[in-house]
Amino acid sequence: MITEVEPYIFISSKIDQKHIDEMIYLIKECDGAEYYLKDVNKIHKTDWNMPKTMNRPYWQYFAENCLDNFAADFLDQFQADKLEIINYWFQMYKKGDYHNWHTHPMANFSHVLFLQANGTTEIQRSKYKNQDPEGAILTFPAFLKHKSPPAKDEKIVMAFNTNLQIL
Repeated sequence: MITEVEPYIFISSKIDQKHIDEMIYLIKECDGAEYYLKDVNKIHKTDWNMPKTMNRPYWQYFAENCLDNFAADFLDQFQADKLEIINYWFQMYKKGDYHNWHTHPMANFSHVLFLQANGTTEIQRSKYKNQDPEGAILTFPAFLKHKSPPAKDEKIVMAFNTNLQIL
């Protein structure tokens, strides 16, 4: 189930803990690199800038076990026919890591699945102050500026961008 918390900002129902645990395990086994640009971001490990041909077993697991339910609810919300996945990645934050204001061009929506630690993504011009539970997916228009403030503890998220299609 997806709940609209503000116009065009949504929270999905929590994904089962067994799926969260498996995705965390698979992410920790993945290759990745630190992503640091002074005053822009400091992320302990991500596969954002890794080759797109790289094997991403966490995504395959999510796609096989969780994506269909999420997609069905999301498509129903907008009466759309198809959810096109543009890209996907994980981010592991250590205490103090952050990702400053940014957008996701070339996509309709951005989605953040909080795997470890409660959600702390801030969306510009939004009054919604999320502390979303592990397993929840935060969804918002990709053109909205958003950031991850300095992490209070280790945090792991999986993110993906999508387009909606009406056939």
